[in-house]
Amino acid sequence: MVVATESSVCEVVAAVQNYEWGLLGSNSLVAKISAKNSDQQIDESKPYAETTSPMVLPAILLILADLPFLFKILSVGKALSIQAHPDIELAKKLHAKDPKNYRDPNHKPEMTIALTIFEALCGFRPLAAIVENLANVPELNNLVDIETVTALKAVVKSNDSEAQKTALKNFFAKFIAADKEIVCEQINAFVSRLTSINRKTTELEELCLRLNSQYPEEVGCFCVFLLNYITLTPGEAVFLAANEPHAYLSGECIECMALSDNVVRAGLTPKFRDMETLVEMLTYKTYDPKELAMKPKQLTEKSVLYKPPVPEFAVIKTDLVLGDEEKLKTGGSEEILLCIKGELALKTGTLEQSVKTGSILLLGKKEEYALACQSSDALLFRAFAQTN
Repeated sequence: MVVATESSVCEVVAAVQNYEWGLLGSNSLVAKISAKNSDQQIDESKPYAETTSPMVLPAILLILADLPFLFKILSVGKALSIQAHPDIELAKKLHAKDPKNYRDPNHKPEMTIALTIFEALCGFRPLAAIVENLANVPELNNLVDIETVTALKAVVKSNDSEAQKTALKNFFAKFIAADKEIVCEQINAFVSRLTSINRKTTELEELCLRLNSQYPEEVGCFCVFLLNYITLTPGEAVFLAANEPHAYLSGECIECMALSDNVVRAGLTPKFRDMETLVEMLTYKTYDPKELAMKPKQLTEKSVLYKPPVPEFAVIKTDLVLGDEEKLKTGGSEEILLCIKGELALKTGTLEQSVKTGSILLLGKKEEYALACQSSDALLFRAFAQTN
């Protein structure tokens, strides 16, 4: 909901989602921000998963017509699904074919900026790393026939990238669609083996065990050996392009994405799975984990810009301390300003507005503002479309 004012600044009340993967009660930043933003009491028994700005309702569609993105805070306590988002052409086809599960014809590239230590699976590992994991995890090997595994191993050192992608696609298609009884047997064998070995378990083994505790006997647990496992520290970011597999595992973050709800899922979820579409849509590119990190651009001493390779959105992060003042100038798009922490005065012309923890504001296009920090420190994010 947007609360209109006579100035170029409107207060926004964000939507809150209580998905079961969220953090409980006041352990969740989403809960704490929501309580400040909407004066709602925190229910300590409820999970608070995400807060979304703007909360698009018919009455405000005209006001928000220039915002081609959604701006969220996520508090992840339990792994989200193994998923990918379609590109525009595929989104149109999926929406026309199955509007119940694919509700709009838009793509959904997204960017994640960590607020805490944030864990995720992103993109396929280099083939050599996948093959090494196959050698070390016999239960993973047992999910796929030996011919397909052998074909994957055969192209590791090949210079033919298309042959590598084909071999990985064939392997992943059989892996993700493995018989449930066989998956159950192999997960249990994996757990039994690790409890009996006389060595410390590896990071990936521990992660697989953790996912199995959340989604017992689920093939998605073994995805930790196929996809890159990344850990972001506060301020670090990753961009998730269309048709790339990923899953958020734990932590809290800012997320900005194109205005869409299209998700193709295949694991770690009780929701609708579309494994056939996922297998066909993925690019099967492989990545070194270092390739996945975004490099923000320093705009001022206090602000950095996260600019993904899509026009729908970009985000600026601003860190201030008491007495700091930062000048803001909006471009050809309205902006959403989100205050994670602090107390500030937002000045425009002769008007001044209080900004505090939980404040979410819609800023008018082509305006100049000044932010003055009135607390020991402050952290803000601004999202906007990449227009002139």
